[in-house]
Amino acid sequence: MTACRCVPPAQECEERARVVRLALEYEGTPYKPNQRVKGPRGGVDCFTLIVNVYEEAQLIPKQQLPYYSQMHHLVSKREVYIEGIERYSREISGPPEPGDLAVYKFGLCYFHAAIVIQWPTVIHAFFRRHVFQTNAETDGFLRGHPLRFFSFWEKAC
Repeated sequence: MTACRCVPPAQECEERARVVRLALEYEGTPYKPNQRVKGPRGGVDCFTLIVNVYEEAQLIPKQQLPYYSQMHHLVSKREVYIEGIERYSREISGPPEPGDLAVYKFGLCYFHAAIVIQWPTVIHAFFRRHVFQTNAETDGFLRGHPLRFFSFWEKAC
């Protein structure tokens, strides 16, 4: 069961812009698994980046995140990442709009996500890197991986 946001178009536009603005504030934050601190002395991973941004945008309630292994996708097919995302969003067929999520399959399951800035530009945290913007269609880390899109906004209101 998904709990998408059904809001007037003007409010949706404002919310999407807020998500993008907040996501861009994380640019340059180091990649640190299970961390939730913005800025050059902080750290986030791809999951905590998304949770932090949507919490700060006040689109999801504050989350208590359990510890999770960064190696889950190498040993399990259980779609825990997708299960978490589907609590507040719905899968869309694309093209994604600003503020939507691009979720990638790495290993055995979907276990990496990026926030859409303006497709194909996304922002994400990646292992041994930092939070950065990239072109999802040409980036060698993302290109070729199975991809699904999710939105926090409901289209059929």
